[in-house]
Amino acid sequence: MIVSTEVEKKAVRAFMFHKYASKEGHAAGSFMTRRIGTPQGSSISLLLANLANHQLDVRLERMPGKFVRFADDVTAVCNSYESAVAIESCFAQHCRETGIKINTNKSPGITLIAEKDGEIRTAKSIEYLGYSFKNSGLSLSDSSVLRIKRRISRLIHLYLFHYGDKFQYNPKRFSAANKFDWDFLGLIMEIRNYLYGGLSESELSSMMFDGKKLKKMRGLMSFYALLDDQDTLRSLDGWLVNSLRQATRKRNAILIKKFGYSSISPSNIDLIKGNWIDSSCWDGEDKPDFRIPSFRRGWRAARKYYYTFGLKDVRPPKYGYQYSN
Repeated sequence: MIVSTEVEKKAVRAFMFHKYASKEGHAAGSFMTRRIGTPQGSSISLLLANLANHQLDVRLERMPGKFVRFADDVTAVCNSYESAVAIESCFAQHCRETGIKINTNKSPGITLIAEKDGEIRTAKSIEYLGYSFKNSGLSLSDSSVLRIKRRISRLIHLYLFHYGDKFQYNPKRFSAANKFDWDFLGLIMEIRNYLYGGLSESELSSMMFDGKKLKKMRGLMSFYALLDDQDTLRSLDGWLVNSLRQATRKRNAILIKKFGYSSISPSNIDLIKGNWIDSSCWDGEDKPDFRIPSFRRGWRAARKYYYTFGLKDVRPPKYGYQYSN
């Protein structure tokens, strides 16, 4: 039982029984009323999930092993089949008492985590909230890698191709002869903001090598401070550099064909070291770092911050960076 005002009750009911429609139905004024579930991502959705699953939490706390729940997404881990059966019975009893149904398409049930097949359903890893859990440690999940690549690919398209496709490139914003490209610099800063949450390369370096504490640890890599596997991060770094190099070359070919002038076409090493631009072109104060940001560098900083200062000032990225499709 919870104590709430009539206004709060009305807001909850509005979320629980809201009307919705497809694109065609909305245009025709044909709406349906949802009777099961709530829109994901809202505070009301999280509140209702916590209320509905509180008793499940209480039962699971009495069981052997460990469990974690985010809204209606629950993962429990234990060391024996007998414990797994007892945990599964908690879910079955909770569903009988509450009327909640488990989505069997997303929930495989009892699974053995092992490199080799066992006597029951076996998986090499399980994915939860962007992480891949293995016997060897924590890694980026395949779905997270795909979402990260999609997001950065979208940024590359927006900064280097979209405006020119719709209108026309401004030749004052880049020059192959004078070696600068302000659109490309904007792209690099946008990617760095995504990975580091607005922190600069110098700030990360001062924390990693000089022990200077940051006010906050933010960005995508702050969420992945617990990763053990560096191989995926190295692969992402290589993918990022190659993608940027290929994008600049493709953009350059378009510029030459359509307008007769060209922009930069740097090598991988120039991108990594920041030599793709003539730094003297920047005549303002607070000269930015021209290097390509690094997944592994961001992870190293986040991991050191976590083990040195804890999670108190670690800020997760905006909602949707990991969870949304």
